[in-house]
Formats: sequence, structure tokens, C-alpha cells
Amino acid sequence: MGFVFGLAAHKIKERLDNGETLRSDGFFAPDITGRSSADEVTEAVLIVAQREYEERMLRYVSNILAYVAFTPGIDRATANQLTRLAGSLSYQQIYILALGNNPTRPNLNLPGYPRGSGSGPLLLVILSDLFDLYHGLVMFQGTMGHITRPPTDARALPLQNLELDRLGQSLYDAMSLNQVPKSDYALFIDTLRSN
Repeated sequence: MGFVFGLAAHKIKERLDNGETLRSDGFFAPDITGRSSADEVTEAVLIVAQREYEERMLRYVSNILAYVAFTPGIDRATANQLTRLAGSLSYQQIYILALGNNPTRPNLNLPGYPRGSGSGPLLLVILSDLFDLYHGLVMFQGTMGHITRPPTDARALPLQNLELDRLGQSLYDAMSLNQVPKSDYALFIDTLRSN
């Protein structure tokens, strides 16, 4: 928890040093309970950090504090929802969100995908994680509305059309997932491209 608090403090100082100003919309002001929205969100982020067993997630979880400190319009409920969502993600799902917002990502639907019966366990985990995100954070262009029916099988997800929905984009921004090094998800991409 101390590590996450230190990372958030460093990020906030960095943004202040770059000339940004903290929000001034009452987010830091105590309410009738004597606690501010900022107090509650900080506690929520620290609880998520305490429960997080994937250490590499901590940097991205800590970014939520800096994001809400500088982003007017992110109210207490929204900040808490983003924090809850961050706490429910695996690091593998971080890759998916980072990929979903990458316009130069490689084509992941190579010929024969996804019918290969020899798919390894990692591919099955990736598809499961992707399917979980599909019900709230990612979408597939052309699968919503009256265009086509949404996929019901993870193996049929059209990866070339992957994009973030509004909540997914908010989480991407709050966690600064643009900082996920592309080298981190090379195995993830290779797994999808080889099936």
C-alpha cells in the first residue's frame, strides 16, 4: 500500500511540476462526515492495492489517484467504479485494454483463427479474459446494434474490430494504460497470431 501511495504521490508531483493544477470543484473538501471524496477514493485505491497479488498491476492502480486529482467531472461514484474495475482486472486484461486503444496493432485474426483445435492453455486464458471484458469494457466494431449479432463464443470474437467502449476508455485513461510497454504484451500477441 505504501508503494502505491508513493507512486501516486510521485505522479501527482510530476503533473504539478509540468504546470497542471489540481481540480478545484470540491473533490478535496470534507463533506458532513468530515471526509472528502478524495479521502474515500484514496482509501478504495489502497484497498485494491492491498488485495492485488500481481505486483506489476500496482503502478497502473496508483495512476487512478493522480487521474482523479486532476480530472474535474470524475465524481466520487465514477472514481469508485473505476477503482473497483481496476481491482477486478488481471494483468492479461490490461494487455487487452492497451491493445484495444492501439490503432497500429497487428492483425490478430490470421487465416485459420480461431478454429485450431490444438490451441494451448494461454490462448484459452486470453480468450476467456477477452470475453469477460466484452461484457462491459470492450466492444467489437460492427457487432452492436442492428449490424450483426454479438458473439456468444470467445473463439468467435473478431479481434481485428476490437475497441474500447466509453467505460473501457475511461479506465484506460485513469490507469494510464498508454504506458504499458508493447514489449510486455509480445507473448500475448504472438499467442493470438499463431492460432
